[in-house]
Amino acid sequence: MGHPNFVCIGAQKAGTTWLHAMLEQHPGVYLGPFKEAQFFNHKHLPEDRKWTKWHVKMAVRKGIQAHLKQQKVPNYAILRRWVSLMDPKTMLTDAWYSLLYSPPNAKGKALGDITPSYCSLPPEGIEDLKRHCDTPKIIFIIRDPFDRAASQLRMVVSRHDKGFKLRRDWESLIDRTPIESRGDYKTFVPRWDAAFAEDDLLYIPYGDLQNRPRDVLARIERHIGVSPHEYSGLSERVHSTTRVRIPGKARRLLEARVEGQRDYLLSRFGQDFVSRT
Repeated sequence: MGHPNFVCIGAQKAGTTWLHAMLEQHPGVYLGPFKEAQFFNHKHLPEDRKWTKWHVKMAVRKGIQAHLKQQKVPNYAILRRWVSLMDPKTMLTDAWYSLLYSPPNAKGKALGDITPSYCSLPPEGIEDLKRHCDTPKIIFIIRDPFDRAASQLRMVVSRHDKGFKLRRDWESLIDRTPIESRGDYKTFVPRWDAAFAEDDLLYIPYGDLQNRPRDVLARIERHIGVSPHEYSGLSERVHSTTRVRIPGKARRLLEARVEGQRDYLLSRFGQDFVSRT
């Protein structure tokens, strides 16, 4: 049974969908049947269990639909494997997670799990991930705290609050949005630093994905131990959040929610790194 040997833990709204699209092109990398396995957060973050099984079901259904659309003659062995991932008796168990990384086409490849929610795992969750995956290489993309939070807020508006534009209740929306649970770098980064050796951690400033994409991918290739590859679509936006103007008062409220995060990033990574987030 397989397990990932590298894990990208986020951050949320920091380019992980782009990274997934790029690494999917690499012949020596296998990323599982879908992005965001949600396995370790399901085990260790009880609040996430409200939606993790739904996420898996939606991802599997999309995978089945894509297979049926792409193949003139369906491969029923592959379809049975997809369907097995939705079995409520085994979904999100240890055996289920291993099954994600055990298909024939994964053999001999670097196996990766890209799930932004993992960044907020508690220490016992990080230790479980480390043990389960046999000390994998970790990738953590760091985005400017306010920009990341604003993007998360826009995502909430676009996904869950279609009538929001009429109400303009920004304070209530900000209170209902789990900003800290995905962007509390000054809590999360020390946890990962404490659990992994420096050589096993790769921190990447978000701005480098746009300004230095080839360099970012070369650094990741070296980090996870795969050969160089020529990627296509480096500058294409893979996922775009709905543009919603956040007014001044709401911006100040949001800034207050991320207060102290930039100071921590400066102390941990330095000015050059932070200027590229």
